[in-house]
Amino acid sequence: MRLLRFVPLAAAVLVLASYTACSSSDDGAGGSAPDQDAAVEAAIEASDEAAMEASAEAAIEAATEAGEEAAVVPTAQEQEPNNGATDTEYNDLPIGTQVSGAIQDKGDPDIFRVPAEPGKVYLATLTALGSALQGNLTVMDTGRDGDPEGSDYVKLANATGTSATLAWLGMGEGGHFVVVRDKRNLESATVGDADFKYQLIVEERPATEFEGGALDFILPMTGKLSSVGDLKLYPFDGTAGSDIVVKLDASGDMDGRLMIFAKGTGSWIARNDNQSQSNIDPLIDAFLTESGAMWLVVENVDHAATGLDYALTATMP
Repeated sequence: MRLLRFVPLAAAVLVLASYTACSSSDDGAGGSAPDQDAAVEAAIEASDEAAMEASAEAAIEAATEAGEEAAVVPTAQEQEPNNGATDTEYNDLPIGTQVSGAIQDKGDPDIFRVPAEPGKVYLATLTALGSALQGNLTVMDTGRDGDPEGSDYVKLANATGTSATLAWLGMGEGGHFVVVRDKRNLESATVGDADFKYQLIVEERPATEFEGGALDFILPMTGKLSSVGDLKLYPFDGTAGSDIVVKLDASGDMDGRLMIFAKGTGSWIARNDNQSQSNIDPLIDAFLTESGAMWLVVENVDHAATGLDYALTATMP
C-alpha cells in the first residue's frame, strides 16, 4: 500500500521537473514556445503512463503476496500421549495452525491447549479425513482459581457429516482445552484405530460475525443459532447495581445457556443454564456487579440438538 501511495507523488515530481526545464527559456512575450508546450505535454503523458503501469504492477504484486499469505496455513502433527491421563498430557496448538491426528485407540481423546484470550471469539473446525470418525468437539477451561479443568466452562458439539464446528468466547486467563473425540465414545470406549484420522484448526474470528444486534430491553427478540456449536452475542451497556432479567425460550430441542460477559473484567458475571429441573430454558435474574460494555452470550449446550430457534426477553431499569 505504501508503494501505491508513492507512485502518484513520483509522477507529480516528474511532471513539475519537466515543466521547469522546458519553461526556463522565455520567448519575451510571457508564454512558452510551441516546442516547449509539446515537451510538457509529452512529459505529462509519459509520466501518467509510467504511474499507471507502476500502480498496476504494485497492485498485482500486493494481491499476489496477499494471496500467497492467505494460502499458507501452518501445519502440525498430533503427538501422543495427549489423552489427559496426567496434567501435562496434551499438545499445545497455536491459533491458526492446522493439526493432523487420529483417534488411535478405542475411547481415545486427543487434547489440545489453545492460547485463547478473554473477549475474543474462536472457531474450532474438526474434519474427518476419509475415515469412519464421527467427530465430537469439546471446549473447556484449563482450570481456574484452583478448580479442576472444566469447572468453569464446558461446551460440546457433534459433527454433521464429516465436520464439526464449535465457537466460543474466550473468558478468564489460562486459555482453553479443545478435545477431539468420536461421539460414540462419549458414554463408553467404543471405537477408534489408526484410520480414524482428522484435521483440527482453531481460528480467531471477528466478534461482529456473531453479534445478533443490540439487546432490546423493551421488545422481545428472536434468533437462531446456525449450528449446534454456534453462539450469538448481544451488546449492551450495563451499570453496577442494576437488576437485569433475561429469559430465553427455545422453540426446538435446543438447551440454551445465557451468560453476561463484562468486557472490563474479561469474564462472565452472571449466567444460567436451567430455570429448574423441569424447565431447561435459561433465566438470568441478577444485579450487575460491573459497569460498562457487555455482551449477552447465547449458546446451546446440547451437543446433538437440531432445533436452534429461540426468543429473548430482557428488562433492566
